[in-house]
Amino acid sequence: MYRIGEAYFVKDGNHRVSVARERGQAYMDAYVTDFDSPAKLDEHTNLENLILEHEYVVFLQATGLDKYYPDESFKFSIPGQYEKMLQHISVHRWFMGEKLNRPVTDEEAIRGWYRDVYHPVIMNIRKHNIMAEFPHRTETDLYLWIIEHRWYLAEELHRRVSIESATLNFTRKFSHSRPLRHTRQILKWIKRKLFGAQD
Repeated sequence: MYRIGEAYFVKDGNHRVSVARERGQAYMDAYVTDFDSPAKLDEHTNLENLILEHEYVVFLQATGLDKYYPDESFKFSIPGQYEKMLQHISVHRWFMGEKLNRPVTDEEAIRGWYRDVYHPVIMNIRKHNIMAEFPHRTETDLYLWIIEHRWYLAEELHRRVSIESATLNFTRKFSHSRPLRHTRQILKWIKRKLFGAQD
């Protein structure tokens, strides 16, 4: 959870909170991150947007992507996703080190991840005009969902899956023009694959 002043905002675990409330549970354990905001908060403040902006600033400070690629946006529309991007960069750094047989600098890892992982997915999203199928989402949202979808497809099919195939399959499965069209349904599908949860 985020704590902003005396208010709490659930970053991850909304379903657990709602179940606890239904059961009349008064307390539950949580990881709490204090969020200091210079802005004055009132009933008109959009906490989700505030948190998204804060997370984005922290992510850019950690990666420097805005300096390396000033014309690109790496924004999410849902809080709590930037840690996954940092994990992707970390994994890519490890593979680069194995391939090059030497330590890889922060800049090399970040630029390598952008060049070899992130940018090819974004190019496929643009090539097939995928954003038209997911209104109110960002390219970075789609990047993360497609990368995760590609992994699950490869597990199911027991073979490598190209970025383009994963992109098109994801769009067919989760486009707003299909029955499974909302982000909540996408996240439920990912949750089932990860944890076998039936939410």
